[in-house]
Amino acid sequence: MTKQLTKLTPEQRDRMAPHAQQWIEYGLRTTPLTDDEWEMWETGVRQCYEYAGIRWPGVVVHVSSPIVGAFAAGMVLNSFFDREIEGASLHELLSPLESLVVPLFFVWMGIQVKLETMANKDVLMAGLALTLVAIAGKVAAGWGCPPSMNRLAVGFGMMPLGEVGLIFAGIGKGIGVVDEGLFSAVVLLVMVTTVLAPILLRATMGSDPVAAAPFSARHH
Repeated sequence: MTKQLTKLTPEQRDRMAPHAQQWIEYGLRTTPLTDDEWEMWETGVRQCYEYAGIRWPGVVVHVSSPIVGAFAAGMVLNSFFDREIEGASLHELLSPLESLVVPLFFVWMGIQVKLETMANKDVLMAGLALTLVAIAGKVAAGWGCPPSMNRLAVGFGMMPLGEVGLIFAGIGKGIGVVDEGLFSAVVLLVMVTTVLAPILLRATMGSDPVAAAPFSARHH
């Protein structure tokens, strides 16, 4: 029977700061885990299952990208997201964590942007060029929809390039393949497309509820 931990000892408190620093380094690194690190991680996860009283599934999938891993974890947990366990759903349990982590992510991205770089003419031109290409690509993709759909609305709806674009830009900056200027241009791209998308959607769809309704909803 596992002993329930209700209070940390002084020795455990002293070990918290080094552990926190180690996990921050793990979170910010861009190199793949070594075989020893994978083994240590699997051992830790097995112990978590044991402490929670859940049967170990026996299947471990290694992915090289934290983004792929995060999406895969979300897909696995999808069926449990709104299911209540002991009076609380996973959605409710994760909401406080989401409220903390999501703002910190954008704060961290903003810290990495140098305002003097944003004022550089070449950076502004690069950001403008990336924005125009991104908008044109999304609008062109929208024209692949059936004629009965609002193709412009679909294209404008796909236009925002938010968290994923920032994540890839941050990883590229961390490993040295993206410089300060290009990183600032990508941030400018994300900001402009995120702000423009709802404006263009409103102009395209107007206030007509039929035009605004999804294609599947109008044909049922």
